[in-house]
Amino acid sequence: MASKLKVDELEGVTTAGSITVTTGSVTTILQSSLPKAIFGMNLGSSTYAGVATNELPSNTLNIASGVDAGTGDAHGNYTTNMAGLENIYPDGIIAANNTQNVDIGVTTTALLATQQHDADSSSDVDTYGFTLVFGDLA
Repeated sequence: MASKLKVDELEGVTTAGSITVTTGSVTTILQSSLPKAIFGMNLGSSTYAGVATNELPSNTLNIASGVDAGTGDAHGNYTTNMAGLENIYPDGIIAANNTQNVDIGVTTTALLATQQHDADSSSDVDTYGFTLVFGDLA
């Protein structure tokens, strides 16, 4: 018989911030599998998916504000800083044949900087990009 667990808060017994989840023979730590930030910013000149130019979507996570830092460059200021720079940053973009990457030149744990590029012309382009951040918070 299936059961349902309804709780408002989970806390590890041995370590308060460590809860393991086991599926079959695979065990993972719950906190590691959740994004610590979700950043999206529309740098395009048109509204995309209901998000106006230079705005963030309403479901942004752990981003206090976004800044248009120049053509193709979007910066997100974390609400709570990351503990370090060695994080996982899967990202994407709403545009055919364009790419987005995280700016690896950033040396602060308070800022997430992304760059958007047109794959055909190899130039920076303003469009709507997204980044998830997996890592530890400060």
